[in-house]
Amino acid sequence: MEKQEYKYIFRNRFRTMASLSVYRTGYKQCTSEYSRGMEVRDFYILHFVISGRGTYSLNGKRFCVKAGESFLIYPNMQINYWADRNDPWEYCWVGFDGADARILMDTAGFSPERPVVRPSSPEKIHRRIMDIYKCRGQEVYKLISMTARLYTLLACLIEDAARNGPILSSHIGLTHVQQACDYIANNYSRHITVEDIASHANVSRSQLYRVFIKHISVSPLQYLREFRLREACTIMQQQPESIKNIAYAVGFENPLYFSTLFKGMTGETPTEYVSRYANKRK
Repeated sequence: MEKQEYKYIFRNRFRTMASLSVYRTGYKQCTSEYSRGMEVRDFYILHFVISGRGTYSLNGKRFCVKAGESFLIYPNMQINYWADRNDPWEYCWVGFDGADARILMDTAGFSPERPVVRPSSPEKIHRRIMDIYKCRGQEVYKLISMTARLYTLLACLIEDAARNGPILSSHIGLTHVQQACDYIANNYSRHITVEDIASHANVSRSQLYRVFIKHISVSPLQYLREFRLREACTIMQQQPESIKNIAYAVGFENPLYFSTLFKGMTGETPTEYVSRYANKRK
């Protein structure tokens, strides 16, 4: 009997500055040979196949995916995926991005060379993605709830990967990235440089740049800037402060430069951002 197509999806209208944010989530029953067509996304999308089967193409390489398996779409890479003719797949998904997204997916055992993973408890992964969908919404507390459940999903995948081998040690340079990120998290409010970060991670500046690009697709300097901007967003959401004081509090010495970066990353000026959250608190 031919499967009846359906699709339910939620899209986040606000791509907030965060180490990890849910952009969209949903589930769908595909018709025979249904295809997205060749495309390039600007965020990650993790699919879990509930039933049926299909094919996933990443940068020209094809992977057969069946019920109980997950496949990861990477940003800025050419992809396509289509349902099987005789047994079209039903799947659920969560789209997300953030400064920590790449390192978390690496740790979970995914890579562009190995974008398909079969978890040991498929029903748990299915349930975790649907938990994200169930708490969908544009309100701030719902966006936070979706991200919290995304972390729970990734924790399950990372725990599963750890049982199959020491994922962290298999990725050369990942330990240096983690050391650098920890240093930034503890010292972002101070006047630190990329040289300081590299010294803490016991690597040269050029080597630190290479491992950052490999594992999280941004430079150490960009990661530091984005981390500071995320912290600024947190302050703005929680308490009224002058833009100048916020800039200083998160490690920027020039408030004008801070405002320029903030607008470039969020699409809003700091004043507009503060005003939007002030209105939500009323």
